Amino acid sequence: MRHPYSFRAFSLLACLLLPGALWSQTAETIVRQTLEAHGRALVTDIMAIGSTTTSLGVTEPVTLYAKGLDAIRIETGSATSSKVFVIKGRQGSAGAEGNDKALNPDGQRYRPVEFPFLDLLAEVDHPNVVLTYLGRTTLGGRPVHHVAVHLTDPKAAERFLRRAHEERVEYFIDVEHLLVLRSVRLRQSEQSMDLRLPLTADYGDYRRVQNVAVPFRVVQTLGGGTRTFQVTTEYSTVSINPNTSDSMFVPRIGGRP
Repeated sequence: MRHPYSFRAFSLLACLLLPGALWSQTAETIVRQTLEAHGRALVTDIMAIGSTTTSLGVTEPVTLYAKGLDAIRIETGSATSSKVFVIKGRQGSAGAEGNDKALNPDGQRYRPVEFPFLDLLAEVDHPNVVLTYLGRTTLGGRPVHHVAVHLTDPKAAERFLRRAHEERVEYFIDVEHLLVLRSVRLRQSEQSMDLRLPLTADYGDYRRVQNVAVPFRVVQTLGGGTRTFQVTTEYSTVSINPNTSDSMFVPRIGGRP
């Protein structure tokens, strides 16, 4: 006997179930294509030299190093008045030479936001990563893919104060060239684990360095509305795989590793 509603029921079920799977597949495909377009597989470590200008009008030199996905070093200021920010995994230090302070190991993990191909996007193969395709939109008049990358924490209940070591970043990826134009995340304050402010990074002036697409201009905006702080970083030199020593990424407390 033929059931007149069986096909209709199946169609409804398909509409409910299939799109989620298709969006998930689309998100992974786009992320992998984006990493390939950036040349992620060619990068072991990176060094960039340039300058930063804040929204307060302060400009100073900066040198940034990144190695793998868990090591960052940022040097700012002059030779006589420098500050060093070092991260290795969840351990880190920051401050003037000889007066470095430890960063909270239970706080939010830092990522090399300046290089999107070494950011959370590159954790696509992590077993706890969830990818979500949020659709197409426009950014600066250009069509972009909107993708969310969420690194979950299955051991959240065991963490300090049950604060999960989770991360979530949304990326806006140019449809034509598959380069990241913007990333958005919540940045946790070092002073309070309960205070999180939106951090938006806009990438521009892309150039090829040894077949790696690198943004030579990055504008980071912390906060929202009328209360924001902005840092613009522009690079003059970028080196791919300079073989930076691992000792450069050892956190320093009080001037000592």
